[in-house]
Amino acid sequence: MADCAKIVETSIKVFRIIDINDQNEDFTVDVALTMRWRDPTLARVTSTVVVLDSTPALQEFKNADLPEGVSRFGNAWRLEGSVRKRKGEHLLVQLKDGTDLHLPRRCVLDEVQPDWEGHFFPTYTLTNQKDEVKTLTEIRVLDTCDDVEGHVYYKHRFIGTFSERLELRRFPFDRQLLTIKLTSELFGERCRLEVAEDGAWNNGDFKRDFAEVEWKVMQVENRAKCGDKNLSTNRSTFKAIIAVERKTTYFMVNVVALLGLTTFTSLASEWITLDNYQDRLQCQASFLTGTLVWKFLINDWIPRKPYLTVTDMYILSAFTIQFICICLSWFQCDRNDEAEWLTLGPGYAFSIIWILLHMFILLCCFKPGLARLSWAEVYEANNQAVHFTDESLFSDEAGEHAALERRSERHQLQEPLLRPGS
Repeated sequence: MADCAKIVETSIKVFRIIDINDQNEDFTVDVALTMRWRDPTLARVTSTVVVLDSTPALQEFKNADLPEGVSRFGNAWRLEGSVRKRKGEHLLVQLKDGTDLHLPRRCVLDEVQPDWEGHFFPTYTLTNQKDEVKTLTEIRVLDTCDDVEGHVYYKHRFIGTFSERLELRRFPFDRQLLTIKLTSELFGERCRLEVAEDGAWNNGDFKRDFAEVEWKVMQVENRAKCGDKNLSTNRSTFKAIIAVERKTTYFMVNVVALLGLTTFTSLASEWITLDNYQDRLQCQASFLTGTLVWKFLINDWIPRKPYLTVTDMYILSAFTIQFICICLSWFQCDRNDEAEWLTLGPGYAFSIIWILLHMFILLCCFKPGLARLSWAEVYEANNQAVHFTDESLFSDEAGEHAALERRSERHQLQEPLLRPGS
């Protein structure tokens, strides 16, 4: 292997987010890692290319002596030479005798790769990987070669689970940065990972690939870092940062709608007349018991953290209101006007507060920025440089379709999706 620096152009593309586990603080994704590098030991290396019998560039050899490097392979041609260029739908193959052949890609049946033993490979480690990855595709091909070096292309598509610290205080209005971290196992300048020329931002088909139920993928960014403290021992690092925000539909239907109506109905029982005082107390106790059972059923869905999330505070407030209403109902034992006002007064107050709270929650559904942290705060909390600071792109009056169109335009320009002042 040549003793020289290897610059490896690296890119990670996210095809699908399979799961984000709030309890275990990890996520599972379907991604493709691609690498490109140059290797001087592959200069002028001979490759074998099998092409169709009808290939136009080879018709002149059917009734003539075959040049060196050209032979019949059944009803096809076998060419031995070096692939010098790939451009569009054609590739240029230089035979052993120096003859150049321009071949259409559609005519190529197979390319036999060289023996990779002893050649450079940018050995890497996925540093925050939790379990063994499931490999879907792994290929290494010699793209082209010339008199100086060979150009190698490597692709590894896999499904993997990675650990990530999740900040869930605003659950379910939370935003997360999911990171796939990669470290080169070759020290110093033997291998330097760099972001591929077209791989900084264009790392996912947001219209097709990210049709997730619970999470909305906002952008995928690739970053590379090379330390400069000790070049003889320092290793190059690379990471893909996936910015996602949680969709609140499940929370609104299964938590706010159910618990909100249950608590409001419990408050409405305050209007049961004094003659039916025991019925009122029994009704409120039944609602509280039902709420406890409901909380037990959804316990696996709500994150169990040492701090209170927005969901925890909402559920706790519902329990508190129902419990206070039951306590106030005990004052009905006097059966006089003063006792009735003592219970109806707080009942009116709690009902108004509960209605106003749900009006605010409904407003947050249409204006999520009222409840979510800004992306600048999210990046700062994760100690990342801010490249994602404004969400006005997704609050445009034209709606989601127009936002996706502008998102695709920015992908073509290789720019961050959301920029300050956009």
